[in-house]
Order: sequence, then structure tokens, then C-alpha cells
Amino acid sequence: TDTPPAGAPLTGGVDTLRDGGSEPSVEGFSLPPGATDARGWFWSQSVKVAVGLCAWMTARGYGTQGLGQARAAYDDANERYAALELEHAAERAQLDEPNVAERERESQLRRAIMDLSMARDRHTEQGGDPGALQDLDYQIRVLETNLGELYRETTQRQNAQVETVREIEGYLDLCDAKLGEAEMRLMDELVQARPEPCPPDLDAVFQDLKHLLRSYDAATLAEDDGEL
Repeated sequence: TDTPPAGAPLTGGVDTLRDGGSEPSVEGFSLPPGATDARGWFWSQSVKVAVGLCAWMTARGYGTQGLGQARAAYDDANERYAALELEHAAERAQLDEPNVAERERESQLRRAIMDLSMARDRHTEQGGDPGALQDLDYQIRVLETNLGELYRETTQRQNAQVETVREIEGYLDLCDAKLGEAEMRLMDELVQARPEPCPPDLDAVFQDLKHLLRSYDAATLAEDDGEL
């Protein structure tokens, strides 16, 4: 039968393009208003269609071992990338957000140093006891030492956070490359698994994917030529 089983997940990518006002053009599907990254948009839409098409074909009995393995590899790479993105966002938030406890401690030390310095100035002007003056000097030095240590600890913490963010960004690049490889493999396996003869409704989705990939290629060429 050409009718997919109930709940077969061929939704999202194709249906959104067909029903969302983006009409097919000479090069494929048109870029939605406000979109600036044509190359990225066309590829992301191609992947959406490919993932839905893979699930639909599998549900209708057109799946192959290679297609199943490609989908599993894609799911794994996609999950790893998504998890790492969340971790990166959390670390960035901690890096960008000021440490309340450190700020409060710094404020307390600065106020204490200022109060003691003013007391020392008054004591000097009034010709007070030299012993008391030495005690004030000692207290000020201790507080200044504590403030300097706080600055060092803050700098060390921030440097460690920056290094963590950089490490995650490095892993993100690797995961992004792995995800790209998995997406390409999924595309290849879909083409190989395409049934012959192909049911008309299934063939229509393959044509949608073909149009999107052509638009992606055109956007890539335009970007390389400096047109985008």
C-alpha cells in the first residue's frame, strides 16, 4: 500500500515547507523572509526531510540495514551535539554572570579598608598614640592582603572557567564534524534505499529533498563567490 501506517512520522520538514508559504523555485525551495544563512537553512531543512523520510520508509517496510545503521549513527551524533550545546550554554552563563559572593566579599573588604584608612588619617591629625597608629596600619595591611588574595582567586576561577568553555567549544567542533558526517551518510543511504518503482507520494518527498539539496548547493556556490 502507498498509505503510511498511522503515526508514521513524515511531518515537520516537508509539510512545513509545503504549507508554510515557501513556494518551489527554479533552484528549489525559496528562503523564508528574514533568513540570512541560506546555506545553513537549506541544509537544516534537508536534514529534517531526510530524517522524516527515513522514519517513513522504515515504517512502510522500505528500510535497509544500511539505512537503519545510518539513522542510528545520526541519532547518536545529534544527541551528543545537543547535550554538549547545553553544557556549553551553562558554562557560558556561569562565565558571564558575576559571582555574587565574590562581589560581596570584595565590597566588604574595600569598605573596611576605607574606614580604617579614614580612622588612621584622623588619628594622625590628632596626634594620637603611636601604638594605636601601628595597629591601624597592621589591620589595613591584613585587609589589603586579603583583598589581593581574593583578586587572585577570582582570576584563577575565571581562567579555569574560560579554559573549560574553550575545551567544550573544541569538542563542539569535533561533534559538529561527526554530525555532518552522519547527516551525509544518512542522505547517501536514503538514495540507495529508494524503492524502484517508487510510490508516487514517496517519490514526491524524494523530489522535495532533491530540490532542497540543489538549493543548498546553489547557496554554497553563491557564498563561495561572495554573493551572500
